[in-house]
Amino acid sequence: MKIEIRHVPPGPLGQIWAERVQDWAEEAPHYVQLYLDYREQYYKKICSKCTHAQQVRRKCSLLIPGMTERECRHIKYAFASKYRTVIRRRYESHPFMQRIRWNMELERRRREREQAARGNSG
Repeated sequence: MKIEIRHVPPGPLGQIWAERVQDWAEEAPHYVQLYLDYREQYYKKICSKCTHAQQVRRKCSLLIPGMTERECRHIKYAFASKYRTVIRRRYESHPFMQRIRWNMELERRRREREQAARGNSG
């Protein structure tokens, strides 16, 4: 048995979906820059005062031989804590997540209509 995969141009809805995903992806550099700016400020305030024991506990990347880029578990948690709502909005704005929410809402309404119909007939 042989499986053949064909690439078919998307229809109008597929095209709209692709454009929405593309728009979402084009916003990504803003969030990356937000993280890089935060990281730079963090290095100045926190990393400069970090002792060797703290670097070990926080799993700082500078402890890896030949590594020049600073990164630790603490900075990721600090960024996620400070920008929790921004990150959540970004995640929830993805077209796929919106689609899931719409489908859940449609399903909820369908169930309500069915329950109302059963209640009226009984």
